[in-house]
Amino acid sequence: MTLPRILTALPLVMVVVVACDDARREPGGIIPLGNASSVATGGSTSGGVGGGGGAGGAAGHDAVEQCFDGVDGDGDGLVDCADADPDCATACEAPCAHPVALTEGEVQQLDLGGFEGIGASCGVAGGIHSHVLEVTPSVTGALDVFVESEADVTLHINETCEVPSGESLCVNRTSPEGAAAMEHLTTDATAGVPVHVLVTSADGGASLPYQVVASSRERRCGDGFLDALEQCDDGNSEDDDGCESCQVVPTETEPNDAVAEADVISSPTYGLMGASEDVDVFSFFLDGPDQSALLTISDFGGGSCGLGILDTQVMVLSSQQSVVASDDDGSEGTCSRVGIAGHSAGTYYARITSMGTTSFPAGYVLTLELGRCGNGLLEAAEQCDDGNLIDHDGCSSGCTPD
Repeated sequence: MTLPRILTALPLVMVVVVACDDARREPGGIIPLGNASSVATGGSTSGGVGGGGGAGGAAGHDAVEQCFDGVDGDGDGLVDCADADPDCATACEAPCAHPVALTEGEVQQLDLGGFEGIGASCGVAGGIHSHVLEVTPSVTGALDVFVESEADVTLHINETCEVPSGESLCVNRTSPEGAAAMEHLTTDATAGVPVHVLVTSADGGASLPYQVVASSRERRCGDGFLDALEQCDDGNSEDDDGCESCQVVPTETEPNDAVAEADVISSPTYGLMGASEDVDVFSFFLDGPDQSALLTISDFGGGSCGLGILDTQVMVLSSQQSVVASDDDGSEGTCSRVGIAGHSAGTYYARITSMGTTSFPAGYVLTLELGRCGNGLLEAAEQCDDGNLIDHDGCSSGCTPD
């Protein structure tokens, strides 16, 4: 797991860093997200059950077992629910009555391994592991919850603890292969009113570590978070950047679902996927095999690509409408990047479609980079450029290895 990724998921919030000293947790101050150097492990449970949740000191074990962190804190060879510590036993036997208390803005590292599930949802089969967490928002507006794990985890926000009857939101997105999944949910928040958060997993194994952070904020356009009714949020109030008053100002012209209706790409091009069946087609021209093209889809901000809120696929079609190249998740997160090089002169088409996790309407930014093979610069979709257009010298006249 990569701590900086989950930290930068909340760009406008402050993180409380916790320093650990034997069995105590002492506030280490408040620092901007992205600069944090520590996380809290374990967690306290509400109602006075459970330990403070710090990791053990360098010289030995904690005086008591810290529940939910997958660590043998008291050195008795038993971990979390398997431990005879009465606090852990109480929390494990009645998780809804004794949820793990989350502190706003504090990244906590927990472990689902060994915990039995209390239900199933989001299409996850039964017999899952689960943690019941609780956070009390300090601000009325929105509550953002982020979970990151290399395990396959599902994030739930519940009105009551029960799953699925008490569930209001849940998410389980597919991450790019080899990457830790980042799950994210936003819900309405009322200052002082606790919110139930559940993290579940159907994965096996004795250790299923994950990191979680939650924070409340006032809702406003320009805060860099994509909220309900917003098509984009680029974190500013400037015009002429494709996102005005958190609505996309598209440079595409609908309908453009087919090659015959294609818009010519201007870089950047601002587009809007209005529904799951929406298709956007754009055209561009290559003047010969020594010219390459790289097409990239990104979001306006707010982490839409990285969180799977914007999920795209791009196909490059020839003038005969045959597929030249395609890509699903080659750009950031679930957004796309595709390049072509060494192809004959002519008009080509970029066909953009949405994939399964897109939340509509979804704004996107399409950029086109053109490169010239033979100038000695590695540009656009070139895989090599040796400064000439000679074939059979290791780098072809189309700037692909030969």
